[in-house]
Amino acid sequence: MPPAPSDSRKHPRDDDNGHRDALKKRKSSDGVIPSLKNPSNRGQTSIGTSTERSRAEQIAESRARIAALAPSKLKDIESRIAAAKANLAAKTPTREQSQAPAKADDDSSKARGGLAINVHPSLLADLPTSIDRRNRGHVAPKFSTTLANINRQSEVVARELQNRKKEKEKEKKLELLSKPLETDFSKDNPYYDPKLDVAYSVQKDRKTRPIVFNPHGKYIEKAKADRAAAKMEELKRKIEERARKAGLEEDLDVGDREILLRPEPPQCEWWDEDYLANKSYDAEFKLDGDETKITLYIQNPVPIPPPSTTHAPPARPVMMTAKEMAKARRLRRAEEQKDKRGKVLLGLMPPDPPKIKLANLMKVLTSEAVRDPTAVERRVRREIDIRKNKHEQDNEARKLTKEEKHAKDSEKRAADIAKTGIHCCLFRIANLSNPSHRFKVLKNAQQLELSGIVILHPRTNIVIVEGGLQAIKRYKRLMTVRIDWTDNGQNSIMRQSDSKAGVASSELEDLSGNTCELIWEGELRTSNFKKWIGIREASNDAAARQWLGKGAENFWRLAVRSDGT
Repeated sequence: MPPAPSDSRKHPRDDDNGHRDALKKRKSSDGVIPSLKNPSNRGQTSIGTSTERSRAEQIAESRARIAALAPSKLKDIESRIAAAKANLAAKTPTREQSQAPAKADDDSSKARGGLAINVHPSLLADLPTSIDRRNRGHVAPKFSTTLANINRQSEVVARELQNRKKEKEKEKKLELLSKPLETDFSKDNPYYDPKLDVAYSVQKDRKTRPIVFNPHGKYIEKAKADRAAAKMEELKRKIEERARKAGLEEDLDVGDREILLRPEPPQCEWWDEDYLANKSYDAEFKLDGDETKITLYIQNPVPIPPPSTTHAPPARPVMMTAKEMAKARRLRRAEEQKDKRGKVLLGLMPPDPPKIKLANLMKVLTSEAVRDPTAVERRVRREIDIRKNKHEQDNEARKLTKEEKHAKDSEKRAADIAKTGIHCCLFRIANLSNPSHRFKVLKNAQQLELSGIVILHPRTNIVIVEGGLQAIKRYKRLMTVRIDWTDNGQNSIMRQSDSKAGVASSELEDLSGNTCELIWEGELRTSNFKKWIGIREASNDAAARQWLGKGAENFWRLAVRSDGT
């Protein structure tokens, strides 16, 4: 018979005698504690030996075993506890099973599983004993495993594992942030860096920096500056490449190069001369007295009209059709005839004699023509010749002489320059060996009263002309349209004349690829040439620049650069 259930308010630990009696009865019936019947507890001590030792010794032994466990076995323990939890959850008895008779309890105690199986003492911590509340009369031993005990044990083990993990992580952080010892490094080590002390001190004293936002447009302006710099570098590279292609590095001879030296600064600037005594800044200033230039009066500058007004292009006249021009002429002549009639009626001028022609002979001279037609015809023809001669004499009288015509053209060109300014054109000719081409270039420049020069160079030939707008237009048309630069007929004529004279002539030069290009056209402030110089030959670039002079030497550089050879 099972023992009578005790009062639910009485804790099993309060009755030590009942606990010992229960152990003795179970020993007398089986001879061994039920927890030791499990095959997994074969290596444990018998109940007799366990009862001989005191409770304090058992607790001390279990603590020592738990402390002796290696950290590597904690995971194994945790897995065992989890398996035990799952097993207990699957075999937990229901309320009907807990209220069954004591015989069933005896049978379950004799079985090899269930909630009455003890856990190995090494797996237990310092936990209080508990009594199975489902079996009120049965007193559980010190190391009996219930569901509450296993939960409590698993929580303790999990907490201990978590604490150990935290300690390990903390130790790792301390190892990373801790300064290495000086003994770990030697001064003979080539990899030792003494700056580590400074680095660790800076890392230790580092403070949190505030957030500083970039102002709006900072990186936009930086990108613009980078793009401008890249564009400038690309432009410089292109200029150097063009200069190299154009051969600006010619004239390697140092003697041909012009070395331009900066003039020394004057002792006194021209605008300060009137205010200095000895034209030196070390002297006294003439600010007071009779010799000073400072007065109460204000000198206003003379207004100079802008070039846009003085050199404005002339207004284009209105173009009229043929019918409009005929109508305007008819109206103009009618007005002139009306004025003439008025003067005749007023007696200011004699009337014109009748204009007799062969067509109106019979109408004008009716009676005389009938009486002597031959004499009348002779008279009419004589009057016609007189009118014709008078017309030709009037035209000759109005015609200008060669000198007067030249003076008139000169006045027109001077007025054109004063009105439109000085215009300039730069032409580059590949081959100027044809005498006909040379004559046209020179003669037209002289007739149009242009100033400039023609330079013949082994590499290329240039023509520079300066003058008024109308003269430049005519000369530009001559160079670009009228002259056929590929024609070599003049050379053939000279060859025929040489062959007739018995002189051995050379082969004709091929001008099929000859061209004339307008390199530059624009307006100048002052003229670089006072007159038409003509043709000048230059063997090198220095000589060409010398012929052009100081103001126009850039024309040669421009022509050579655009040549591309």
